[in-house]
Amino acid sequence: MATGVVVRTPRPVLSRDRDFTDDEALTILRGSLEEPLAKLAIEHAAARRWVPWLCAYDGARMNEMTQLRGSGVRQVDGIWIVRITPEARSVKPGRWRDVPLHPHLVAQGFPSFAGSRGSRPLFYDPARTRDGSKARPIYKKVGERLAAWVRSPGVTDLGVDPNHGWRHRFKTVGRRAGIDPAVLDALQGHAPRACYRLS
Repeated sequence: MATGVVVRTPRPVLSRDRDFTDDEALTILRGSLEEPLAKLAIEHAAARRWVPWLCAYDGARMNEMTQLRGSGVRQVDGIWIVRITPEARSVKPGRWRDVPLHPHLVAQGFPSFAGSRGSRPLFYDPARTRDGSKARPIYKKVGERLAAWVRSPGVTDLGVDPNHGWRHRFKTVGRRAGIDPAVLDALQGHAPRACYRLS
């Protein structure tokens, strides 16, 4: 029995901030606008095109975006939103949330792209899945491919996680802009901190 046993582990040594710098973010977003290789599957090209922008503007987890379906992008009271749901088992803390789409994403045509997919996944084709499993579902593979691709446009510093860097950046930029921490947490699906929980 191990009740009361505490295992202390050393904190990882960080050589830099965990979020993308302005230059790194611009490099990835510019790379996402480049013409994809002809041999790239439509869904994979769409992931490169849209997922970095989605993560930049909403601070979501990479796998929350890579599992999106067309039906999850909709208008509510005239506002475009993305509904992030726990159906694919990667949403924390295990409940859905609606995140408004930034007007720039609307202007770029993301709702039209999502609508063209109907209720199908936006960034992978289930028919092409050969070895997806509950432990390693296809939307996670999409995230892994994106992480590898992010290194190719020039984000080579191994001190930043190529997928999670957006999440840290969103929080940093939000704080600088004076956005209420409770709002940032709600958008990102973080549990509210005790200091501003309602009693």
